[in-house]
Amino acid sequence: MKYFSLTALLVAILAFMAVAEEPPPRGGVGKVTIITDPPNSQVFLGGEDLGKSPIIEREFKSGRHTLVVIDQGFELINERFNVWPNKVNTFGGKTVIPKGHIRITTTPAKCIIYVDG
Repeated sequence: MKYFSLTALLVAILAFMAVAEEPPPRGGVGKVTIITDPPNSQVFLGGEDLGKSPIIEREFKSGRHTLVVIDQGFELINERFNVWPNKVNTFGGKTVIPKGHIRITTTPAKCIIYVDG
């Protein structure tokens, strides 16, 4: 039974290692296309400001980078993004600004409050 358990564990580890994605090689150049819905979000890749989305087939150094998308002051996307050399690397994502709550207390009470107009 111990032999079977050890074999199953070894097979699971090897399967995980086969699925784990190797990072792309550095030193090359690939192209990135980054599309957000809605558009006009600020896009940063590897700490470099790429401008407002959509970013279409812009050359960028290959490797594993951090993709950050900011809209209206909110960091909506922060994840790893692989840029493979000699390929078009595409990211498409929906950006949703989080909703919040507000509590207003007035003195005197029963005031009329206008929000955004």
